[in-house]
Amino acid sequence: MNRVLPVLALSVGLVTCQTYDFERVTPVAVSQTSHPQTISATLLKPNIMLLVDKSGSMNLPANAGNPGGPSRLDEMKSAMNTFFGTSGTIARYGLVTYPVPADQCAPANTVDVALPTATVDDVGTESTLAQQAQQVNERIQSITALGGTPTSGSVFFVAQEPELNRSVSGNNDNRGDYILLLTDGLPNCSPVNVQNLCDCAPNCDAPRIEACACTIASCNIAQTAAQNACSIGCLDGDGSVGVISELATDRSIKTIVVGFGADLVGGDAPAVLNAMAEAGGFARNCKKNQDACGAEACDPVTKLCETKYYAAADGAALSLALEEILKNIDSDPCQQVLSTRPSDPRFLAVIVDGQTLTVDVDYRYDGDRAVEILGETCQKLHDSTPQDPVSLDIRVVEKL
Repeated sequence: MNRVLPVLALSVGLVTCQTYDFERVTPVAVSQTSHPQTISATLLKPNIMLLVDKSGSMNLPANAGNPGGPSRLDEMKSAMNTFFGTSGTIARYGLVTYPVPADQCAPANTVDVALPTATVDDVGTESTLAQQAQQVNERIQSITALGGTPTSGSVFFVAQEPELNRSVSGNNDNRGDYILLLTDGLPNCSPVNVQNLCDCAPNCDAPRIEACACTIASCNIAQTAAQNACSIGCLDGDGSVGVISELATDRSIKTIVVGFGADLVGGDAPAVLNAMAEAGGFARNCKKNQDACGAEACDPVTKLCETKYYAAADGAALSLALEEILKNIDSDPCQQVLSTRPSDPRFLAVIVDGQTLTVDVDYRYDGDRAVEILGETCQKLHDSTPQDPVSLDIRVVEKL
């Protein structure tokens, strides 16, 4: 069964290409009035801030077996050009790139393209979002690659974006908030990394100290007097996982992890990227589709795929990964926005599987147009599947 929201009279347009697990219901008026009208709630387009790694390794060939072929950067640009051409209005996009050009090991400190300013709904925003997507794509096409991979600091910087923090600032726009991290390397360049334990050998191929993986190919002792390159190059997996986990837990900002490049399938990469993806609250899973993991195993208990991050070895695979991500991005079904403000809060009814919910216990109404489903009922909506759907019916009399 396709996932659909209840289609009620006067329903406004839903997010393009999105489907939901809710059954269709027949609308009825909540109260007998002289001019009853039933209106509906919609899910709004999510905020997606792209955080794109432009470290020096992006200049490497996408196919190691073809040294003269296109670089990872070339392949990424091609995939993004296609992505924004077909999916530019499905979400509200912004962009941050890292590291900082002037300091090859510094985290992002500038927003390349800010997220669009919040709107009450998505009506009439298609043209604006198309222009926004074009601006993001044009900036991506101009990227040059150089430096390290200061992921934890860059994720922290992106998370300060005001449009991603409306849910905690008291001005909630009822949109899903996401950071889409696209990286071809493991996180490093963290001056506060507790695992900066490397002795700077002539190069990082020398036996490494336990608990420290050197992620920079070669170490130049003279590079810095205060901290050698091998130390800066230590794997910052714990730091990155910690920042990503905090965002998901404390701010409801989910991080989508995309590992780009064929060399992320071995060594420390799978474990680190898997941990980051799981911490971000957007791990690949088979909760709603038992075939979603493809040829990989899906854990029967956690329902997570063996590879929890989205892996792409080249541009074609990246395009497919981005398409898969968009299919799995749902604005929070517990955050509903009414298409019109009710004439009186008494004429609002929220019904799940035939049971009328209790205001301030099962749901919260802000007195304007936002309805938030709470507690166990919210979890029930998140757990719904085509095989076990949930009926959500929000009924409102618009005016007396």
